[in-house]
Amino acid sequence: MHLDLSLQWANNFGIQLAMFLFFIGALAVTIVIPSVGYKVEVGLLAGGSVTILSTAAVLYTYSAMPMWKKHPNPLIFYRSLFDMGFVLVLMTTQLYKCYNGHCVVSSTKEGTDTATLAILKPHGCNTVAGFTQFFLLGSECWFFVMSVDLFKSVRSPFTDFKRNMRTYHAFVWGLSTVSAILLVAIDQSGPSEFNYCWTKPHNKGTTLDNRNIFWSLNVTSWGFFYAWIILYFFAAIGYDVAVIYFAWQRLKGGLAETLRVRLRVLHSVTVYVVAIIIYWAITFGVYVPYLALGLVNNPMDYPVLPQVMVFFITCKGYFDFFVWFQINELPSGCVCHLLSWTKLTDVSRKHPSSSTATPPTAAKVDVDVDLSPQVNQALRAEVLYYTTTGIIQAARLAATDAEDSDMPKRELHLTPQGGTASMTATTSTTLFVDYCPATFARIRAFYGISTDAYVKSLMKTTKERLSEGASGAFMFFSEDQQLIVKSMTFDATSPLDALRETGVGI
Repeated sequence: MHLDLSLQWANNFGIQLAMFLFFIGALAVTIVIPSVGYKVEVGLLAGGSVTILSTAAVLYTYSAMPMWKKHPNPLIFYRSLFDMGFVLVLMTTQLYKCYNGHCVVSSTKEGTDTATLAILKPHGCNTVAGFTQFFLLGSECWFFVMSVDLFKSVRSPFTDFKRNMRTYHAFVWGLSTVSAILLVAIDQSGPSEFNYCWTKPHNKGTTLDNRNIFWSLNVTSWGFFYAWIILYFFAAIGYDVAVIYFAWQRLKGGLAETLRVRLRVLHSVTVYVVAIIIYWAITFGVYVPYLALGLVNNPMDYPVLPQVMVFFITCKGYFDFFVWFQINELPSGCVCHLLSWTKLTDVSRKHPSSSTATPPTAAKVDVDVDLSPQVNQALRAEVLYYTTTGIIQAARLAATDAEDSDMPKRELHLTPQGGTASMTATTSTTLFVDYCPATFARIRAFYGISTDAYVKSLMKTTKERLSEGASGAFMFFSEDQQLIVKSMTFDATSPLDALRETGVGI
Protein backbone atom coordinates (compact mmCIF):
# COMPACT_ATOMS: atom_id res chain seq x y z
CA MET A 1 0.00 0.00 0.00
CA HIS A 2 1.60 3.24 -1.17
CA LEU A 3 0.98 6.40 0.81
CA ASP A 4 1.75 9.89 -0.44
CA LEU A 5 3.67 11.29 2.53
CA SER A 6 4.55 14.72 1.15
CA LEU A 7 3.36 17.89 2.81
CA GLN A 8 2.52 20.62 0.30
CA TRP A 9 3.27 24.16 1.42
CA ALA A 10 4.01 25.93 -1.87
CA ASN A 11 2.79 23.67 -4.66
CA ASN A 12 2.77 24.86 -8.27
CA PHE A 13 4.24 28.23 -7.31
CA GLY A 14 4.59 29.47 -10.88
CA ILE A 15 0.98 28.70 -11.79
CA GLN A 16 -0.28 30.17 -8.53
CA LEU A 17 1.73 33.36 -9.06
CA ALA A 18 0.49 33.79 -12.64
CA MET A 19 -3.13 33.37 -11.59
CA PHE A 20 -2.69 35.70 -8.63
CA LEU A 21 -1.30 38.42 -10.90
CA PHE A 22 -4.25 37.95 -13.25
CA PHE A 23 -6.60 38.25 -10.25
CA ILE A 24 -4.89 41.48 -9.11
CA GLY A 25 -4.97 42.84 -12.65
CA ALA A 26 -8.70 42.15 -12.98
CA LEU A 27 -9.32 43.85 -9.62
CA ALA A 28 -7.26 46.86 -10.73
CA VAL A 29 -9.31 47.15 -13.93
CA THR A 30 -12.49 46.98 -11.84
CA ILE A 31 -11.27 49.92 -9.74
CA VAL A 32 -9.79 52.06 -12.51
CA ILE A 33 -12.55 51.97 -15.14
CA PRO A 34 -15.35 53.38 -12.90
CA SER A 35 -12.86 55.88 -11.46
CA VAL A 36 -12.33 57.51 -14.86
CA GLY A 37 -16.05 57.81 -15.51
CA TYR A 38 -16.96 54.73 -17.56
CA LYS A 39 -20.36 53.36 -16.49
CA VAL A 40 -20.07 49.68 -17.42
CA GLU A 41 -20.52 46.46 -15.45
CA VAL A 42 -16.78 45.93 -15.35
CA GLY A 43 -16.93 44.18 -11.96
CA LEU A 44 -19.10 41.38 -13.30
CA LEU A 45 -17.06 40.92 -16.48
CA ALA A 46 -13.66 41.09 -14.76
CA GLY A 47 -14.63 38.85 -11.84
CA GLY A 48 -16.38 36.45 -14.19
CA SER A 49 -13.27 36.22 -16.37
CA VAL A 50 -11.19 35.27 -13.32
CA THR A 51 -13.66 32.54 -12.36
CA ILE A 52 -13.96 31.12 -15.87
CA LEU A 53 -10.19 30.86 -16.29
CA SER A 54 -9.73 29.45 -12.77
CA THR A 55 -12.49 26.85 -12.94
CA ALA A 56 -11.54 25.86 -16.50
CA ALA A 57 -8.04 25.02 -15.20
CA VAL A 58 -9.56 22.91 -12.41
CA LEU A 59 -11.94 21.07 -14.74
CA TYR A 60 -9.26 20.43 -17.35
CA THR A 61 -6.62 19.09 -14.96
CA TYR A 62 -9.24 16.92 -13.26
CA SER A 63 -10.08 15.27 -16.57
CA ALA A 64 -6.45 15.05 -17.79
CA MET A 65 -4.76 13.84 -14.57
CA PRO A 66 -6.05 10.44 -13.35
CA MET A 67 -4.24 10.80 -10.02
CA TRP A 68 -6.12 14.05 -9.38
CA LYS A 69 -9.42 12.21 -9.34
CA LYS A 70 -8.50 10.91 -5.89
CA HIS A 71 -11.10 11.68 -3.25
CA PRO A 72 -11.89 14.36 -2.01
CA ASN A 73 -10.82 16.17 -5.20
CA PRO A 74 -14.19 15.42 -6.86
CA LEU A 75 -15.84 17.66 -4.26
CA ILE A 76 -13.68 20.63 -5.31
CA PHE A 77 -14.32 19.69 -8.95
CA TYR A 78 -18.09 19.91 -8.51
CA ARG A 79 -17.81 23.16 -6.57
CA SER A 80 -15.79 24.59 -9.46
CA LEU A 81 -18.40 23.30 -11.90
CA PHE A 82 -21.14 25.14 -10.01
CA ASP A 83 -19.03 28.30 -9.76
CA MET A 84 -18.46 28.24 -13.51
CA GLY A 85 -22.18 27.73 -14.12
CA PHE A 86 -23.02 30.67 -11.84
CA VAL A 87 -20.66 33.04 -13.66
CA LEU A 88 -21.65 31.85 -17.13
CA VAL A 89 -25.30 32.64 -16.34
CA LEU A 90 -24.42 36.18 -15.20
CA MET A 91 -21.98 36.93 -18.01
CA THR A 92 -24.29 35.56 -20.70
CA THR A 93 -27.11 37.71 -19.35
CA GLN A 94 -24.91 40.81 -19.22
CA LEU A 95 -23.57 40.29 -22.74
CA TYR A 96 -27.13 39.79 -23.99
CA LYS A 97 -28.11 43.11 -22.38
CA CYS A 98 -25.11 44.77 -24.06
CA TYR A 99 -26.14 43.26 -27.39
CA ASN A 100 -29.53 44.90 -26.93
CA GLY A 101 -28.02 48.31 -26.25
CA HIS A 102 -27.76 48.44 -22.46
CA CYS A 103 -24.11 48.14 -21.44
CA VAL A 104 -23.93 51.14 -19.12
CA VAL A 105 -24.90 51.33 -15.46
CA SER A 106 -27.78 53.71 -14.75
CA SER A 107 -27.38 56.39 -12.10
CA THR A 108 -30.19 54.76 -10.09
CA LYS A 109 -31.09 51.17 -9.36
CA GLU A 110 -34.60 51.83 -10.60
CA GLY A 111 -33.24 52.78 -14.03
CA THR A 112 -31.06 49.66 -14.23
CA ASP A 113 -33.92 47.38 -13.16
CA THR A 114 -36.29 48.91 -15.70
CA ALA A 115 -33.80 48.33 -18.51
CA THR A 116 -33.14 44.76 -17.34
CA LEU A 117 -36.83 43.84 -17.32
CA ALA A 118 -37.38 45.56 -20.67
CA ILE A 119 -34.69 43.44 -22.31
CA LEU A 120 -35.09 40.11 -20.52
CA LYS A 121 -38.82 40.40 -19.79
CA PRO A 122 -40.08 39.31 -16.34
CA HIS A 123 -40.25 35.66 -17.37
CA GLY A 124 -36.66 35.69 -18.64
CA CYS A 125 -35.39 37.44 -15.52
CA ASN A 126 -37.14 34.85 -13.34
CA THR A 127 -35.48 32.05 -15.30
CA VAL A 128 -32.06 33.65 -14.89
CA ALA A 129 -32.76 34.17 -11.16
CA GLY A 130 -33.59 30.48 -10.76
CA PHE A 131 -30.34 29.35 -12.38
CA THR A 132 -28.37 31.92 -10.38
CA GLN A 133 -29.84 30.62 -7.12
CA PHE A 134 -29.23 27.01 -8.16
CA PHE A 135 -25.53 27.45 -8.93
CA LEU A 136 -24.79 29.94 -6.14
CA LEU A 137 -26.27 27.85 -3.32
CA GLY A 138 -25.01 24.59 -4.81
CA SER A 139 -21.44 25.86 -4.79
CA GLU A 140 -21.56 26.56 -1.05
CA CYS A 141 -23.25 23.21 -0.42
CA TRP A 142 -20.17 21.51 -1.85
CA PHE A 143 -18.03 23.50 0.60
CA PHE A 144 -20.10 22.21 3.50
CA VAL A 145 -20.08 18.66 2.11
CA MET A 146 -16.28 18.60 2.01
CA SER A 147 -16.06 19.29 5.74
CA VAL A 148 -18.56 16.50 6.44
CA ASP A 149 -16.66 14.12 4.18
CA LEU A 150 -13.31 14.78 5.84
CA PHE A 151 -14.91 14.14 9.22
CA LYS A 152 -16.23 10.77 8.01
CA SER A 153 -12.90 9.79 6.45
CA VAL A 154 -10.94 10.49 9.63
CA ARG A 155 -13.44 8.57 11.77
CA SER A 156 -13.40 5.37 9.72
CA PRO A 157 -10.81 3.83 7.38
CA PHE A 158 -13.58 1.98 5.53
CA THR A 159 -15.82 4.92 4.69
CA ASP A 160 -17.59 4.08 1.44
CA PHE A 161 -16.84 7.32 -0.37
CA LYS A 162 -18.69 6.20 -3.52
CA ARG A 163 -21.90 5.76 -1.56
CA ASN A 164 -21.24 9.02 0.25
CA MET A 165 -20.82 10.79 -3.09
CA ARG A 166 -24.29 9.64 -4.12
CA THR A 167 -25.64 11.08 -0.88
CA TYR A 168 -23.76 14.34 -1.42
CA HIS A 169 -25.10 14.66 -4.96
CA ALA A 170 -28.65 14.08 -3.78
CA PHE A 171 -28.24 16.72 -1.06
CA VAL A 172 -26.57 19.40 -3.20
CA TRP A 173 -28.61 19.00 -6.37
CA GLY A 174 -31.83 18.48 -4.44
CA LEU A 175 -31.49 21.47 -2.11
CA SER A 176 -30.29 23.75 -4.91
CA THR A 177 -33.15 22.73 -7.19
CA VAL A 178 -35.80 23.12 -4.50
CA SER A 179 -34.49 26.55 -3.48
CA ALA A 180 -34.39 27.74 -7.10
CA ILE A 181 -37.93 26.57 -7.81
CA LEU A 182 -39.19 28.03 -4.53
CA LEU A 183 -37.57 31.41 -5.22
CA VAL A 184 -39.44 31.73 -8.50
CA ALA A 185 -42.66 30.11 -7.28
CA ILE A 186 -43.20 32.57 -4.42
CA ASP A 187 -42.46 35.52 -6.73
CA GLN A 188 -39.31 36.64 -4.91
CA SER A 189 -37.10 36.57 -8.00
CA GLY A 190 -36.16 39.62 -10.02
CA PRO A 191 -33.42 42.26 -10.34
CA SER A 192 -31.32 42.08 -7.17
CA GLU A 193 -29.33 44.74 -5.31
CA PHE A 194 -26.31 43.73 -7.42
CA ASN A 195 -28.03 44.56 -10.74
CA TYR A 196 -28.41 40.97 -11.93
CA CYS A 197 -31.48 38.76 -11.75
CA TRP A 198 -31.61 36.85 -8.49
CA THR A 199 -33.57 37.84 -5.34
CA LYS A 200 -35.51 41.07 -5.62
CA PRO A 201 -35.43 43.54 -2.68
CA HIS A 202 -38.67 44.31 -0.84
CA ASN A 203 -37.98 48.06 -0.94
CA LYS A 204 -37.19 50.22 -3.94
CA GLY A 205 -36.38 53.88 -4.39
CA THR A 206 -33.71 56.45 -5.13
CA THR A 207 -34.19 59.25 -2.61
CA LEU A 208 -31.76 60.28 0.12
CA ASP A 209 -34.15 58.84 2.71
CA ASN A 210 -33.43 55.35 1.40
CA ARG A 211 -29.78 55.16 2.49
CA ASN A 212 -30.38 53.33 5.77
CA ILE A 213 -28.48 50.04 5.98
CA PHE A 214 -31.54 48.12 7.18
CA TRP A 215 -33.70 49.70 4.49
CA SER A 216 -31.24 48.50 1.83
CA LEU A 217 -31.01 44.98 3.27
CA ASN A 218 -32.44 42.35 0.93
CA VAL A 219 -34.30 40.01 3.26
CA THR A 220 -34.98 37.53 0.45
CA SER A 221 -31.29 37.05 -0.36
CA TRP A 222 -30.57 36.48 3.32
CA GLY A 223 -33.29 33.87 3.57
CA PHE A 224 -32.30 32.06 0.38
CA PHE A 225 -28.52 32.34 0.59
CA TYR A 226 -26.68 34.28 3.32
CA ALA A 227 -28.38 32.41 6.17
CA TRP A 228 -27.20 29.15 4.59
CA ILE A 229 -23.68 30.55 4.28
CA ILE A 230 -23.59 31.39 7.98
CA LEU A 231 -25.01 27.96 8.87
CA TYR A 232 -22.49 26.15 6.66
CA PHE A 233 -19.69 28.33 7.97
CA PHE A 234 -20.21 27.42 11.62
CA ALA A 235 -21.07 23.80 10.82
CA ALA A 236 -17.89 23.49 8.75
CA ILE A 237 -15.83 24.92 11.59
CA GLY A 238 -17.42 22.41 13.95
CA TYR A 239 -16.68 19.48 11.65
CA ASP A 240 -13.13 20.66 11.00
CA VAL A 241 -12.42 21.04 14.71
CA ALA A 242 -13.70 17.48 15.12
CA VAL A 243 -11.43 16.33 12.28
CA ILE A 244 -8.42 17.90 13.97
CA TYR A 245 -9.43 16.38 17.32
CA PHE A 246 -9.82 12.81 16.05
CA ALA A 247 -6.67 13.02 13.94
CA TRP A 248 -4.69 14.38 16.88
CA GLN A 249 -6.03 11.68 19.19
CA ARG A 250 -4.72 9.03 16.83
CA LEU A 251 -1.31 10.60 16.23
CA LYS A 252 0.39 8.96 19.22
CA GLY A 253 -1.09 5.52 18.64
CA GLY A 254 -0.78 5.55 14.86
CA LEU A 255 1.94 4.11 12.67
CA ALA A 256 4.97 6.27 11.99
CA GLU A 257 4.44 6.27 8.22
CA THR A 258 0.83 7.43 8.56
CA LEU A 259 1.71 10.43 10.73
CA ARG A 260 2.59 12.61 7.76
CA VAL A 261 -0.57 11.54 5.95
CA ARG A 262 -2.63 12.76 8.89
CA LEU A 263 -0.67 16.00 8.98
CA ARG A 264 -1.21 16.36 5.25
CA VAL A 265 -4.96 15.92 5.68
CA LEU A 266 -5.02 18.52 8.45
CA HIS A 267 -3.00 20.83 6.22
CA SER A 268 -5.45 20.35 3.33
CA VAL A 269 -8.43 21.00 5.59
CA THR A 270 -6.79 24.15 6.90
CA VAL A 271 -5.97 25.46 3.42
CA TYR A 272 -9.48 24.82 2.12
CA VAL A 273 -11.38 26.25 5.08
CA VAL A 274 -9.11 29.27 5.52
CA ALA A 275 -9.34 30.10 1.79
CA ILE A 276 -13.15 30.08 1.87
CA ILE A 277 -13.20 32.05 5.14
CA ILE A 278 -10.91 34.68 3.63
CA TYR A 279 -13.09 34.91 0.53
CA TRP A 280 -16.32 35.46 2.44
CA ALA A 281 -14.61 37.80 4.94
CA ILE A 282 -13.47 40.03 2.07
CA THR A 283 -16.86 39.83 0.36
CA PHE A 284 -18.81 40.72 3.49
CA GLY A 285 -16.21 43.39 4.25
CA VAL A 286 -17.16 45.10 1.00
CA TYR A 287 -20.87 44.29 1.36
CA VAL A 288 -21.33 46.13 4.68
CA PRO A 289 -20.14 49.57 3.47
CA TYR A 290 -22.01 48.94 0.22
CA LEU A 291 -25.22 48.75 2.28
CA ALA A 292 -24.23 51.39 4.83
CA LEU A 293 -23.54 54.02 2.18
CA GLY A 294 -26.88 53.41 0.49
CA LEU A 295 -25.25 52.35 -2.78
CA VAL A 296 -27.96 49.80 -3.53
CA ASN A 297 -30.26 52.56 -4.74
CA ASN A 298 -27.67 55.28 -5.44
CA PRO A 299 -24.71 53.48 -7.08
CA MET A 300 -23.17 56.61 -8.59
CA ASP A 301 -22.40 58.16 -5.17
CA TYR A 302 -19.31 55.90 -5.01
CA PRO A 303 -19.14 54.25 -8.45
CA VAL A 304 -16.11 52.08 -7.65
CA LEU A 305 -17.52 50.25 -4.61
CA PRO A 306 -20.56 48.64 -6.35
CA GLN A 307 -18.28 47.28 -9.07
CA VAL A 308 -15.79 45.93 -6.51
CA MET A 309 -18.71 44.32 -4.69
CA VAL A 310 -19.86 42.48 -7.81
CA PHE A 311 -16.25 41.59 -8.65
CA PHE A 312 -15.78 39.70 -5.38
CA ILE A 313 -19.09 37.91 -5.83
CA THR A 314 -18.15 36.70 -9.29
CA CYS A 315 -14.43 35.95 -8.73
CA LYS A 316 -15.17 33.11 -6.29
CA GLY A 317 -13.72 30.54 -8.69
CA TYR A 318 -10.23 31.91 -8.03
CA PHE A 319 -10.31 30.44 -4.53
CA ASP A 320 -11.22 27.03 -5.99
CA PHE A 321 -8.15 27.39 -8.21
CA PHE A 322 -5.93 28.34 -5.28
CA VAL A 323 -7.02 25.38 -3.14
CA TRP A 324 -6.90 22.95 -6.08
CA PHE A 325 -3.33 23.74 -7.09
CA GLN A 326 -2.23 23.99 -3.47
CA ILE A 327 -3.29 20.48 -2.44
CA ASN A 328 -2.39 18.85 -5.79
CA GLU A 329 1.09 18.92 -7.26
CA LEU A 330 1.83 18.82 -10.97
CA PRO A 331 4.75 16.50 -11.81
CA SER A 332 7.87 18.19 -13.14
CA GLY A 333 7.32 19.29 -16.72
CA CYS A 334 3.69 18.25 -16.61
CA VAL A 335 2.43 21.64 -17.84
CA CYS A 336 4.09 20.92 -21.19
CA HIS A 337 3.09 17.26 -21.28
CA LEU A 338 -0.60 17.66 -20.46
CA LEU A 339 -1.51 18.81 -23.96
CA SER A 340 0.46 16.03 -25.66
CA TRP A 341 -1.02 13.41 -23.33
CA THR A 342 -4.53 14.66 -24.03
CA LYS A 343 -3.80 14.58 -27.76
CA LEU A 344 -2.45 11.03 -27.47
CA THR A 345 -5.57 9.98 -25.59
CA ASP A 346 -7.80 11.45 -28.28
CA VAL A 347 -5.87 9.60 -31.00
CA SER A 348 -6.16 6.34 -29.07
CA ARG A 349 -9.91 6.73 -28.81
CA LYS A 350 -10.24 7.35 -32.54
CA HIS A 351 -7.76 4.61 -33.55
CA PRO A 352 -7.67 1.89 -30.86
CA SER A 353 -5.20 -0.20 -32.88
CA SER A 354 -2.62 2.58 -32.78
CA SER A 355 -2.76 3.03 -29.04
CA THR A 356 0.57 1.31 -28.45
CA ALA A 357 2.36 4.64 -28.21
CA THR A 358 3.94 5.46 -24.88
CA PRO A 359 2.68 8.54 -23.05
CA PRO A 360 5.13 11.22 -21.93
CA THR A 361 7.12 10.50 -18.80
CA ALA A 362 5.20 13.02 -16.70
CA ALA A 363 1.95 11.53 -17.86
CA LYS A 364 2.79 7.94 -16.97
CA VAL A 365 0.28 7.15 -14.30
CA ASP A 366 -1.50 4.05 -13.12
CA VAL A 367 -4.96 4.28 -14.59
CA ASP A 368 -6.07 1.69 -12.07
CA VAL A 369 -5.32 4.13 -9.27
CA ASP A 370 -6.97 3.79 -5.87
CA LEU A 371 -9.19 6.87 -5.70
CA SER A 372 -10.09 6.52 -2.03
CA PRO A 373 -9.03 9.31 0.32
CA GLN A 374 -5.39 9.42 1.44
CA VAL A 375 -6.53 9.51 5.05
CA ASN A 376 -8.53 6.31 4.47
CA GLN A 377 -5.44 4.63 3.04
CA ALA A 378 -3.43 5.71 6.07
CA LEU A 379 -5.98 4.29 8.48
CA ARG A 380 -6.20 1.09 6.44
CA ALA A 381 -2.41 0.73 6.61
CA GLU A 382 -2.74 0.74 10.39
CA VAL A 383 -5.49 -1.88 10.29
CA LEU A 384 -3.31 -4.01 8.00
CA TYR A 385 -0.31 -3.75 10.31
CA TYR A 386 -2.17 -4.49 13.54
CA THR A 387 -4.15 -7.34 11.96
CA THR A 388 -1.11 -9.20 10.61
CA THR A 389 0.96 -8.48 13.73
CA GLY A 390 -1.82 -9.74 15.99
CA ILE A 391 -2.35 -12.93 13.99
CA ILE A 392 1.39 -13.69 13.92
CA GLN A 393 1.83 -13.14 17.66
CA ALA A 394 -1.28 -15.19 18.43
CA ALA A 395 -0.09 -18.10 16.26
CA ARG A 396 3.33 -18.14 17.92
CA LEU A 397 1.84 -18.05 21.42
CA ALA A 398 -0.57 -20.87 20.58
CA ALA A 399 2.36 -23.02 19.48
CA THR A 400 4.50 -22.38 22.57
CA ASP A 401 1.99 -21.76 25.39
CA ALA A 402 0.57 -25.17 26.21
CA GLU A 403 -0.69 -24.06 29.64
CA ASP A 404 -3.18 -21.64 28.11
CA SER A 405 -4.20 -23.99 25.31
CA ASP A 406 -7.84 -24.26 26.36
CA MET A 407 -8.57 -20.60 27.11
CA PRO A 408 -11.60 -19.24 25.15
CA LYS A 409 -9.77 -16.06 24.22
CA ARG A 410 -6.52 -14.24 24.81
CA GLU A 411 -5.92 -10.47 24.76
CA LEU A 412 -2.76 -9.09 23.19
CA HIS A 413 -1.65 -5.47 23.51
CA LEU A 414 0.12 -4.43 20.32
CA THR A 415 2.57 -1.54 20.29
CA PRO A 416 2.93 0.79 17.29
CA GLN A 417 5.38 -0.17 14.58
CA GLY A 418 8.93 0.24 15.84
CA GLY A 419 7.80 0.07 19.47
CA THR A 420 9.07 -2.34 22.12
CA ALA A 421 7.50 -4.11 25.05
CA SER A 422 9.15 -1.63 27.45
CA MET A 423 7.24 1.20 25.78
CA THR A 424 3.82 -0.25 26.60
CA ALA A 425 3.50 1.67 29.87
CA THR A 426 4.06 5.03 28.20
CA THR A 427 2.64 4.39 24.72
CA SER A 428 -0.97 3.75 23.77
CA THR A 429 -1.49 0.20 22.51
CA THR A 430 -4.01 -1.55 20.32
CA LEU A 431 -6.00 -4.45 21.74
CA PHE A 432 -6.03 -7.65 19.66
CA VAL A 433 -8.31 -10.46 20.88
CA ASP A 434 -7.35 -14.00 19.85
CA TYR A 435 -10.41 -16.27 20.09
CA CYS A 436 -9.94 -20.00 20.83
CA PRO A 437 -6.21 -20.03 20.00
CA ALA A 438 -5.72 -23.75 20.69
CA THR A 439 -8.73 -24.73 18.61
CA PHE A 440 -7.49 -22.94 15.52
CA ALA A 441 -3.96 -24.25 16.12
CA ARG A 442 -5.34 -27.81 15.98
CA ILE A 443 -7.29 -27.00 12.81
CA ARG A 444 -4.08 -25.74 11.17
CA ALA A 445 -2.22 -28.84 12.33
CA PHE A 446 -4.98 -31.10 10.96
CA TYR A 447 -4.51 -29.58 7.49
CA GLY A 448 -0.72 -29.78 7.70
CA ILE A 449 -0.03 -26.07 8.09
CA SER A 450 2.93 -25.51 10.39
CA THR A 451 3.18 -22.42 12.55
CA ASP A 452 6.41 -21.34 10.82
CA ALA A 453 4.84 -21.59 7.35
CA TYR A 454 1.73 -19.78 8.57
CA VAL A 455 3.76 -16.92 10.06
CA LYS A 456 6.09 -16.69 7.06
CA SER A 457 3.12 -16.41 4.72
CA LEU A 458 1.70 -13.48 6.68
CA MET A 459 4.96 -11.55 6.97
CA LYS A 460 4.16 -9.78 3.71
CA THR A 461 0.82 -8.98 2.12
CA THR A 462 -0.46 -8.18 -1.34
CA LYS A 463 -3.64 -7.01 -3.05
CA GLU A 464 -4.07 -4.58 -0.18
CA ARG A 465 -6.69 -2.48 -1.89
CA LEU A 466 -9.20 -3.17 0.81
CA SER A 467 -12.77 -2.97 -0.38
CA GLU A 468 -15.92 -2.12 1.51
CA GLY A 469 -18.41 -4.94 1.14
CA ALA A 470 -22.10 -4.76 1.91
CA SER A 471 -21.35 -6.12 5.38
CA GLY A 472 -18.58 -3.63 5.99
CA ALA A 473 -15.93 -6.38 5.72
CA PHE A 474 -12.46 -6.04 4.25
CA MET A 475 -9.94 -8.58 2.98
CA PHE A 476 -6.40 -8.93 1.69
CA PHE A 477 -4.01 -11.70 0.61
CA SER A 478 -0.69 -12.90 1.94
CA GLU A 479 2.13 -12.21 -0.52
CA ASP A 480 2.37 -15.86 -1.57
CA GLN A 481 -1.43 -15.79 -1.99
CA GLN A 482 -1.76 -18.93 0.15
CA LEU A 483 -3.85 -17.14 2.79
CA ILE A 484 -6.78 -14.75 2.69
CA VAL A 485 -7.46 -12.50 5.67
CA LYS A 486 -11.06 -11.33 5.88
CA SER A 487 -12.99 -9.51 8.55
CA MET A 488 -16.51 -10.57 9.47
CA THR A 489 -19.52 -9.14 11.22
CA PHE A 490 -20.63 -10.71 14.48
CA ASP A 491 -23.70 -12.33 12.89
CA ALA A 492 -21.62 -13.91 10.15
CA THR A 493 -19.45 -15.78 12.67
CA SER A 494 -22.28 -18.06 13.86
CA PRO A 495 -21.98 -20.59 11.00
CA LEU A 496 -18.21 -20.67 11.46
CA ASP A 497 -18.60 -21.38 15.15
CA ALA A 498 -20.47 -24.53 14.20
CA LEU A 499 -17.71 -25.50 11.74
CA ARG A 500 -15.12 -24.82 14.41
CA GLU A 501 -16.79 -27.28 16.76
CA THR A 502 -16.89 -29.84 13.95
CA GLY A 503 -13.20 -29.24 13.34
CA VAL A 504 -12.42 -29.92 16.99
CA GLY A 505 -14.18 -33.24 16.77
CA ILE A 506 -12.13 -34.22 13.73
